[in-house]
Amino acid sequence: KTPLISREDKERIFLEHLKDLEGHKQRDFKQLLTETDKINMISKWEEIREIIKNDERFKRIPKERHRESMFNRYRREMERRALDDFRSLLRDTPQITAASRPSGDEFELLLDYIRGDKRYKALDCIPEERQALIKNYITDLKQMVERQFK
Repeated sequence: KTPLISREDKERIFLEHLKDLEGHKQRDFKQLLTETDKINMISKWEEIREIIKNDERFKRIPKERHRESMFNRYRREMERRALDDFRSLLRDTPQITAASRPSGDEFELLLDYIRGDKRYKALDCIPEERQALIKNYITDLKQMVERQFK
């Protein structure tokens, strides 16, 4: 009697199924990371691991190095997105011009204007870097204007 499905096809189907299951586990783990409010751009794996270690989605990723790798990738994505969004905030803020001063009362007024924006708040964990980004942006605007009038 001839089998309906060859041995090779059975193996291929089984391997595809395993790959799908692994993909589901990884998506579930990423969802767990997304739901964990304590994660920010400077979070350490050891701290976050303690918070999420009892969740089933954590346990479904059997190897610790895979969990940590997925966490680090997630954190880097979070950082890239937050920095991109913050740069958009700077571009979207008409009060920031080449004439803006990177310190003093005028600078504080500028900060007051953007402080309530979620893109600003997303960098609360790295306030010094956020300040440097604003100052560098103003410097870049000044340099662009200078180049235009040369």
